[in-house]
Amino acid sequence: MVVLWGGIRVSEGALTVGVLLSAVLYVRNFFAPMQEIAMFLNSYQSATAALEKVSGVLEGCRRCRTPRSR
Repeated sequence: MVVLWGGIRVSEGALTVGVLLSAVLYVRNFFAPMQEIAMFLNSYQSATAALEKVSGVLEGCRRCRTPRSR
């Protein structure tokens, strides 16, 4: 949205390219912490899912070693 608005303003001559670039970089820095949190939560969910799979495999291995009663 910022690039579209800025592009129109630059083409009209009301804004310089440097000001547009600084506005884009500012918006990008504004949302960077939220992106880092989202990446952390995604990694956490992936690790949790992997841990559940590993524990399921280990539980299956324990069942294989248990002697069956007749």
